[in-house]
Amino acid sequence: LLSILRGESPTAVRERMQAFVSTKNREELKPSV
Repeated sequence: LLSILRGESPTAVRERMQAFVSTKNREELKPSV
């Protein structure tokens, strides 16, 4: 939401959110392997 207020396009924000979530999920999966 803060990124949108700074003038970034919603698409760029959405892509960054997906990248952040996928990275977080990947980190959570590491210990269980």
